[in-house]
Amino acid sequence: MPQQLLHKPKTDLDLPVVRDATANDVLSPPDEPILTQLVGVVKAFVISGDIAASGLKISGFIDPEENSKQAVVTVETDLDVQAAMHAWSALGRRVEEWLADQPRAVRERVFAHFTTDFTWKRSAF
Repeated sequence: MPQQLLHKPKTDLDLPVVRDATANDVLSPPDEPILTQLVGVVKAFVISGDIAASGLKISGFIDPEENSKQAVVTVETDLDVQAAMHAWSALGRRVEEWLADQPRAVRERVFAHFTTDFTWKRSAF
């Protein structure tokens, strides 16, 4: 698989979103408008920050032990681990700010069925 070019996105169009088939396994029709809003929040966060990213990936995660399903919105970066963890924490705060203005049903749905993630530079051992 060719490596994607990492860059500092300047606009919404500079940050492609790829949705893999696993996302369809965890999302239901009522989740789609919430996903659209969450992706908008994540894109705005990346664009307004100092984050070089190749795009966003939407995937599904199923945990059979917990009997849970989540849609994962991943920011694909090449940050070092410390920078990625800092950015991930800051994104979490931004999502919480967005959720504070949402109806209770949306907040509950996001907490139960959505999460965010960051990729980061892997060390070669």
